[in-house]
This record gives sequence, structure tokens and C-alpha cells, in this order.
Amino acid sequence: MRVERLGVGDPRLREAADLIVTVYDGLHRDDGLDSPSRLLDEDGLRRRLRDATGHVVIRDGAVVGFALTRPSRDVPGASYLGTVAVAPAARGIGLASALVDAAIAHARAEGYAAIALDTFDGPGGAEGYFGRFGFRRRWSRDGTVCMVKELIADG
Repeated sequence: MRVERLGVGDPRLREAADLIVTVYDGLHRDDGLDSPSRLLDEDGLRRRLRDATGHVVIRDGAVVGFALTRPSRDVPGASYLGTVAVAPAARGIGLASALVDAAIAHARAEGYAAIALDTFDGPGGAEGYFGRFGFRRRWSRDGTVCMVKELIADG
């Protein structure tokens, strides 16, 4: 298993987009959670990556995880971690943790003071999961929780 960058011209773009749709469609179907990511196609992912960095987990030659980082629109001076997706068959072996760690390392390397993310509020949300990485609730509204991890303070 390895985490690699995914850019706009990467031949694995379709595979990553299909993974994202599968994961987020499952969240919508199983938990009633809605995200625009469940409708993402290859062109949509390519557009997102023009202003962002994609991170993929490769296992046995296949894309089994994805996360995106970009400048935060809500938290000044922060990077933003979004669209974290791990293939259902590959869950429980640390792939999401590897993606979160890669996103944090990328934010530090880019000189951000913090990294922010959004998760669903309540059942189906991942506030407890991200809390283990040092993310703390900043605000909550309309079913969304914004969490922030300060990077300067924790070195």
C-alpha cells in the first residue's frame, strides 16, 4: 500500500472518480447523507484538481482510497481536507488514516497554519474519528461540522 499524488492528467482519474461515487452514493443510500461528491464524474474530478491536490492509496495496483486537499474557503490560513473515500472492501486496515496523515503532511509542507475539514453532524459523521488526529470542532450548521487541526502548535 502506498499513497501517491493524483493530478489532472493522471490515467487513474476515472478509477478515482468511480471510487468516490461508489463511497458517497453508499453514504447517501445507507445513511441518508448527501454530498455533491456522489455525483462526481471524471471531468468533475479533473476540474476540482485544477485548484487542489489529490491523494490516492494504491493497493495491488488499484486505487482504493482518495482524499483531496486545497486552500480552505472557511478557515483563513488553513488547508482543507475533503472527499475522503476508501473502497468498502479495503476498510479497516488503516487506509483512511494514511490519507489523513498524507493530507496533514502536505498542509505542513505547504506552510499552512492549520488544516480544516467538514463532516456530517450526528449519525454517519466522522467527528470522533477525526478527533483522534487532533481535529477539533470549530462550528456546526445545517448538518455539517467544521473541524480544524492547528499545525503550528503541534510542530
